[in-house]
Amino acid sequence: MWIGALLAAALYHDPSITLYLLLFIFVLLIFVTAQGRLRELIKPFILAGAISLVAALPMLITVRGRALEMRPPSVSEYLAFSPSLVSYILPASDHRLFGTELKNEITDRSRENDTFLGYAFLLLIALAAASWRFTQTDRPPLVRLLWIVFFLTIVLSFGAALRGRTEYYALGMGSNIENIFAPYVLFRYIPYYSQLHVPSRILLLAVPIGAILAGWGFVRFTERFRISRKQSWGIVVGMSVLLFVDNFRMPLDLVQPPQASPWLTELQKMDGDFAVFELPVYVHERDLSTFDTFDLNTFQTIHEKRTMNGYLSRAPRKIFMDLNAPGIRYLAIRDETTEDDRNRDLVMPFFWERNMRYALMYKTYFSKDEQEQLDSYLRSVLEFPVEFEDELLRVYTIPSVSP
Repeated sequence: MWIGALLAAALYHDPSITLYLLLFIFVLLIFVTAQGRLRELIKPFILAGAISLVAALPMLITVRGRALEMRPPSVSEYLAFSPSLVSYILPASDHRLFGTELKNEITDRSRENDTFLGYAFLLLIALAAASWRFTQTDRPPLVRLLWIVFFLTIVLSFGAALRGRTEYYALGMGSNIENIFAPYVLFRYIPYYSQLHVPSRILLLAVPIGAILAGWGFVRFTERFRISRKQSWGIVVGMSVLLFVDNFRMPLDLVQPPQASPWLTELQKMDGDFAVFELPVYVHERDLSTFDTFDLNTFQTIHEKRTMNGYLSRAPRKIFMDLNAPGIRYLAIRDETTEDDRNRDLVMPFFWERNMRYALMYKTYFSKDEQEQLDSYLRSVLEFPVEFEDELLRVYTIPSVSP
């Protein structure tokens, strides 16, 4: 029963964790079948599946609809998140002692591609492997299963290809990206798993399994070499120091909140259930790097009004179709206006149907020329009067009815 409850809880927390657990269960089924124990365990498996299915049914319906609407990542996207093999032995890029010097060793290294598990972890895994090698008689089936899953997750975390410092390798094919193949690419052809575009996240499964193996190996090591209590304490202290060094990231990198206009506080105090339209606006095709969407979400925590800025992260394209309405796409892309963009009668229903009262232009995201371009369109074409302006923000009132 607890397995079914765990699967349901994992799905509500993060569907990707559920997919990793299902992979573990799949390997477990193969393992118990090979052990000839499937008959005695099939009922608990069915019961766990039924419990998790019933408990997670509302979430399953939502996830199913959304996942089937989204396209799987391309091979190039998989490659972008495929970590370098070097990253498994180099400290993380934000490590205070080593990261500054080493983070540029690998091309395009990002936090998503940092797969460093720590020297303490690697040492304990090596100790567990040595203990397994020298333990010929006492090899529990569960430990054997955990080794299989551990190495499977490590291989899958390599991503779409084996990657050196800057090169890709796969089955001796060199750096020809079109021919690259690694086991993780098979996920592209499996429903739901195809959305797991960051291979390193599967290490979420490897870490707890590795911790269990490390504990088992340490016990076997102390039994084999008759480690005294004093020596055991010395090992514990030494490993604690190594763990501290492995994870030394002080001071932590904290995101500084953006400077906000005082008018947003006044907006929060306004009565009524209405929405605001924010600029910049994201219409899916726009490059996210052109502005910091974190700031827009932070501003909303101040004014507490419903917003329309288009930022929904990875979402089915149909969700963004409204943002291709006349005038709205121009406000996002700022290319040449079309005849429909200049037709106020076609543009204004977008705002009226959503009960929008204000359009907020966060000036720090635009050059002066871009501000003038947007201002000209909002005031001359859409006839939005300016309500307020300071060095950070320009506020336009959206007329509630056509004059």
